[in-house]
This record gives sequence, C-alpha cells and structure tokens, in this order.
Amino acid sequence: MCERYGSSYTDEAKRSTQGMNAKDSAQNVIKTTNLDISLEQFLQEIEAEYATVFKHGVELMPGAESLVRHLHQNDIPICIATSSKKSTFEYKKVGHDDFFRLFHHMVMGSDNPAVKNGKPAPDIFQVAAAQFPDPPNDPKSVR
Repeated sequence: MCERYGSSYTDEAKRSTQGMNAKDSAQNVIKTTNLDISLEQFLQEIEAEYATVFKHGVELMPGAESLVRHLHQNDIPICIATSSKKSTFEYKKVGHDDFFRLFHHMVMGSDNPAVKNGKPAPDIFQVAAAQFPDPPNDPKSVR
C-alpha cells in the first residue's frame, strides 16, 4: 500500500508499530513512511489490503505450536492478547482452527473498549487475565 503512495514500509516502520492498537499503528505508519493520506483513508485501504495479503492466513512462529500444545496439555491457562482488530485477526488465523481452539479466550485490543491504552501499557494483559476462571487477585502480578 505504501508503494502506491510513493513510499515503502520498512522494517523500522514495522517494528515501530508492533503492539499498537489499529489507529495508533496507522498513524505511526503514515508518519514514519511520510504518506500523504488521512487516517480514515489509510484504515479503509489497509482493511481491503488485508483481505488480499492474509487470504491464506499466516505461518505460525517457529516453536509456537509446540509451546502452546505443551501448555494446554499441562492445564496451564493460556489466552491471546493481541492489539489486532477482530477482522484482521480473523484473516491471520485462517487454516489454524485447531491451534486457536487451545486458547481459553482471545482479547482483541483494538476492538475492546476495556483496553484503553495499547502495548506496552498493561491494559490488554489485565483485561485478558480477568477473563480466566481464576484470575490473579493483584493486577500488578499481570506484567
């Protein structure tokens, strides 16, 4: 998408957005890649782009599946706390239904009103922890 506007999405730009909610991430990409585009237009175009880029899902990180299966088999409660929007996350998990069923729940920070601040703020982790059947009592323990 950046190329259509005469720019490029560098590794630096990608790293600078990881963990951010959708709007903050979009604003950061616009700024770091010097795009002459509004936030609203960027969000609309990127959503259409995701449908193409992620139409076959994504590959899991090396070791992720074996770790998650090990935790699940040993009754260690696990969840996903992602800053992605639900619509984006749905694209990314294509082809991995069995894997994602291993998680107790998933929190999509960009769509969850209880998540006020994006990562590295603890909000998403506190919201995710509270959804376990036996959540930790002290929110400071969720860091």
